[in-house]
Amino acid sequence: YCNVVLRAHHNDLVDHSKTAKHVSKKNSLNIKKQPTLNSFGISTKSNESKISDLKLAVHIAAHSSVRSIDHLGEILKSCGKGSTLENIKMHRTKCSQLILNAISPALSEQLVNDIGDHGYSLIVDESTDISVTKYMAFCVRYFSKSLQKITTQFLGLVNIERATAIALRDITLEFLKELKLVPENIIGLGVDGASNLCGKNHSLFTLLQEISPKLQLIKCGCHSLNICSSKASLMLPANVEFLLRESVNWFSHSALRQIEYSRLFNIINGEVVKQRKLIKISATRWLAFYNCIKVILEQWTEDDKYPSVLRSEDVKRVADALNNSLALLPIVALLKKFLHFNPTVVLSAVPPKFTDMPLELTKINTDMELLEMQWRKLGILKYSDICCSTVTISEKDSSEFWVDVYNIKDSGGKTAKECLKN
Repeated sequence: YCNVVLRAHHNDLVDHSKTAKHVSKKNSLNIKKQPTLNSFGISTKSNESKISDLKLAVHIAAHSSVRSIDHLGEILKSCGKGSTLENIKMHRTKCSQLILNAISPALSEQLVNDIGDHGYSLIVDESTDISVTKYMAFCVRYFSKSLQKITTQFLGLVNIERATAIALRDITLEFLKELKLVPENIIGLGVDGASNLCGKNHSLFTLLQEISPKLQLIKCGCHSLNICSSKASLMLPANVEFLLRESVNWFSHSALRQIEYSRLFNIINGEVVKQRKLIKISATRWLAFYNCIKVILEQWTEDDKYPSVLRSEDVKRVADALNNSLALLPIVALLKKFLHFNPTVVLSAVPPKFTDMPLELTKINTDMELLEMQWRKLGILKYSDICCSTVTISEKDSSEFWVDVYNIKDSGGKTAKECLKN
């Protein structure tokens, strides 16, 4: 206030405080009223503005990426004049910090309070992301007192160095301790079937069972079915899988080939019939074989008549196979036999003969007479006798249908498997 130049010495400051200029300036100040923070360039936010920021951050966390808040915040600010949105100041830095330091701890605390001291189950899985960083994912399944039903919620991700049983046990216990969850209340452990998670001798399950003796192991049904399907697919001839895979690869990398093939398809079928894309075989979902085979068979005429597919050094094996129609006859015949497993075909008025089925895939020591007898029994059954579901036969999935057939019992209470075994 005095607007004078002083040396950075204590004596000069004391001498200035005794001057008449400083005394008059000091007496002119209103020291009874403390200046507000606004006069120093600092503003405070109302509770309504804070609630708006939190709601907006929750929306971004649930429905979009954090980067989108940069544009969305400016739109809300320009369109929300006359409301609390007019003064909104939200960008990705503030939004990410609100999610990380405000919303996430509050939701975690609410989740832990909802679990309380009751039993709960953990669903765990360890994986490596694209940056070659190992993580352990945790989900919890429990009876929610607030929702009055069993619910599954995401707990969090934990960075791990090793995926051994002891390391995973220590990480799990430390993570539960941070959340203030009681490890002794774990009643179930859901895993994917890896030995370090559910091995019977030394695994995460056995180590947690020492802490919670009532712990039950639940393996993932999808992973188990995938293992069974992958083993069953080994019975298919190798040339079948090769034909399905290379047919898709040939068209997937060339727009010209796709255009030429579409033109040929329209010439043969006309504009009314819609062309279906060839389905790529999944490396992990073996049950997708059926749809791949179905599309190939539907368009087999077009595949066979398309000559440019056959001319390439990169796919010489495909060209040799497609050029030799005699070599393709067993493959095509085998592919067509798979369509007989459709529930609509099996329970039709004229079902396929037993000899029309892919019997070449059966084991050597299979009793063919007993197997044929079981096949003929299906002809006298109704759809309602096999499937108790409300799903119509046209909408019934083939894999689900044959699971129901597998569980049919005769008058003696034996299933088809038990009859074949005996």
